[in-house]
Amino acid sequence: MNTSSMNACVACSAAVVWLGGCATAPRFSGIEGPTRETVLRAAEVGVDLSSGSPPRYRDRLVAKFDAGETVDFAELRFAGGLYLDPDSGAVFSGYASTAHRDGEPHSIHGVVDGRLQGPGVWCFEDGSIEMAVKYNQGELRGQILEFFPGGEMKLRAMAHQASPKGGVRVGEITVGSFKSGTYQRQQLGVGRFQVIREDGRTDRSNSTIAVPHQSGYMLFFEGMLGGERVYTIDSREIGQDA
Repeated sequence: MNTSSMNACVACSAAVVWLGGCATAPRFSGIEGPTRETVLRAAEVGVDLSSGSPPRYRDRLVAKFDAGETVDFAELRFAGGLYLDPDSGAVFSGYASTAHRDGEPHSIHGVVDGRLQGPGVWCFEDGSIEMAVKYNQGELRGQILEFFPGGEMKLRAMAHQASPKGGVRVGEITVGSFKSGTYQRQQLGVGRFQVIREDGRTDRSNSTIAVPHQSGYMLFFEGMLGGERVYTIDSREIGQDA
C-alpha cells in the first residue's frame, strides 16, 4: 500500500492551516444519524448498527465473516446507488465482504435496503484495522480512522454532511506521516473527503459507490480565506491486494 502526497500543497500547508477563530469558518449542522425507521429496518434484516470502539465492531464484523454470514461484494450487483441481489434484482440487506488472497477478511460492511449502513471496516492480512468508518444511508457519517500497518494513525476525521463539491465535509482532521523515518502528526481544520473511483475519476455522488470499485481517496482542507487545497491522495486499492 502506497500513499503519495502532493508535495507543493504539503509544503505550503503550514501557511494555510485553518484558524478556528476566523469569521469565515464553516458551520456544520451536526452529524446525521440513522432514523428510527432505519434502526428498526436494520434490526429486522439482522444488521447490527451498534458501534462502540473500532476494535469491538471489527471483531463483530469478522465474526460474521468467519461464520459465513457475509456475501462477497463481487456477487452483488450495484446499480442506481443500491446493492442488488444478482439473481432476483431485489435490493440487498445483510453483510457484504471482500477477502485477501489468503482468504482472510479484508473489508466487511453492513447493508440495509441496498445502502451501506452502520460500522464498516477494512483489515490488514494480520487482522489489524486498516480503516474504520460509519455509514448512514450509503454516505460516510461520523469518525473516519485509518492506520499504517504498524498501528500508527494515518488519518482521523469526522464526516459531517455531504459536500456540494462531491464527497463529504470533514472536520477535526489529523494526518499522520513518516518523514525521515520519524512518525509525525499534523492537525488540520476542516475540509472534504472524496472517494476516487477505480477508473481514477471522482463525482458528486461517489460516497455511495460500490466498495470494491473504490481505489482510494482525496483529502482536501481549507485555508484561512476559504480556499480549498488537496492535501493528500491515497493510492491504496480497496477490496484488492496491492
